[in-house]
Amino acid sequence: MIRKLTALAAASALAFSLTGCEDDDPATVSLAGKAAIGAALANANVRAVGANGTIAETTTDANGDYTLNAAGLTPPIFIRVSGGTYDDDGNPATPNVTNTGTLYSLSAARSGRANTTPLTTLVLQQTFGESDLTAAFVGWDVESDSFSLFDFSSALNIVAANFQTQMLGFADARKYNFFTLPFNADGTGIDGLLDALSCSVTGTSAPLNVNCTYNGTPLTYNHAPNLSGFTLGRNLTIEVKVGVLPSRALTPQVMVPPPSESLFCASTDYINAFSAAAQATAGSVNITDCSLVGNVGVMKGTVTTPTLGSVSGKATFTWK
Repeated sequence: MIRKLTALAAASALAFSLTGCEDDDPATVSLAGKAAIGAALANANVRAVGANGTIAETTTDANGDYTLNAAGLTPPIFIRVSGGTYDDDGNPATPNVTNTGTLYSLSAARSGRANTTPLTTLVLQQTFGESDLTAAFVGWDVESDSFSLFDFSSALNIVAANFQTQMLGFADARKYNFFTLPFNADGTGIDGLLDALSCSVTGTSAPLNVNCTYNGTPLTYNHAPNLSGFTLGRNLTIEVKVGVLPSRALTPQVMVPPPSESLFCASTDYINAFSAAAQATAGSVNITDCSLVGNVGVMKGTVTTPTLGSVSGKATFTWK
């Protein structure tokens, strides 16, 4: 199961209620992506489930492309691709092999792009600390409460760092987001990496056993690679003001910013970061106001600390 974070359910629910609902116009809430294992997956089933348990489905076209109506799905949205066929004889017009594997992806918003490939699957396996994502997908209405954008950002950069040598000539691994950047399933560009790369993942807790080959040659997978220069995300700085104490800022970290105010305000990631930065008693941050405007998120509320007791507090999250 997904690693559970410290629960601040009451504060999280209040923060979510402050933000209202997103527009459900199908014209503005659709997800597009490509399903490919190197070769495109044609006529594959695409099933997406929102954090509210609502499900949407569609089918890939002959090029592995899909567009999904995400109206009614609450982010983050978990995506599973199964079945379909792919070409293994050099004639893409007539896919000749039935796909027996399952791929996963995730979108933190109800619009935009969400590719589904072995790389996105590996990132999510790393994020959740699970090789088999079936239970997380089926129980997403509950498991999504513990989804961590912090862990997701870390996993995305770790996977990119492991394959940066193989990506030379295809893309800059330090900037290439496997989930959101378009590509053609034609053996060129990033698809060349997918064609040559094969990974098997086992385990039920971190670190997982990740065994990969590239053109048949074994690769060493590093769970703690050097991430210097990797920018799959943006620099996040957290500044906290508690009571009469001076403001204090935390060391910046690279992470994917939240795509909506509702996801920011409902996330225990940010509430827990507020609590930790304020050196508060565990579970004692009561959020009374929350907003996300552009690249700045602000949480205000009451904080209980061992030295100050119950005082007002404010955390400002800035992505640059």
